[in-house]
Amino acid sequence: MKKWVGFLLIFGISVITLLGIIILQKKSVEEVVAMRLNMDYEIIHTAQVENRTIVLARVGEGDIQFVIVKRGLLANLAIYDGYASEIDKVIDRIGITFYEIPKSIVDNKLICFGFLEKDAISSLTLSDQTDLAYAMVTDLAEYAFWIADVTNIKTRQIRISGYDTDSKQVLESEEVLIGN
Repeated sequence: MKKWVGFLLIFGISVITLLGIIILQKKSVEEVVAMRLNMDYEIIHTAQVENRTIVLARVGEGDIQFVIVKRGLLANLAIYDGYASEIDKVIDRIGITFYEIPKSIVDNKLICFGFLEKDAISSLTLSDQTDLAYAMVTDLAEYAFWIADVTNIKTRQIRISGYDTDSKQVLESEEVLIGN
């Protein structure tokens, strides 16, 4: 009986020690992004979506790289990334940039995000004929960042409408959702 108690005690201490080592080796979101980008960068914004973190990092001149990091049980993992270039030109011409994250990346949710001219738009909606999604708009140093969950929108063709602080519509754009 004493042998079993000793064995269980040693086994329990070993398991706890192993779990402690694993948890201490867990990389932070910043470390995962640094490994994924493998270049000089500056993190300008992070946004949480479920158990995912969207990290926006400035790379080069005027270019932004985004990395989606999934929080796992044992480690954080970079599961998706993309590149946004010539943001100024797109915003000057269209007024908005638009990126779509595939449903398979964010637990079967369709997430869209992008950039706007800073201080020009205070609220943003995405809609089809029947459904409406509201975007969260956050001012950054040079641009405004917007993000919206458009899972409830059923059709592919959507209309994006931006409103200023007086609720006057100042932007209208159309996009096609690939994930719908």
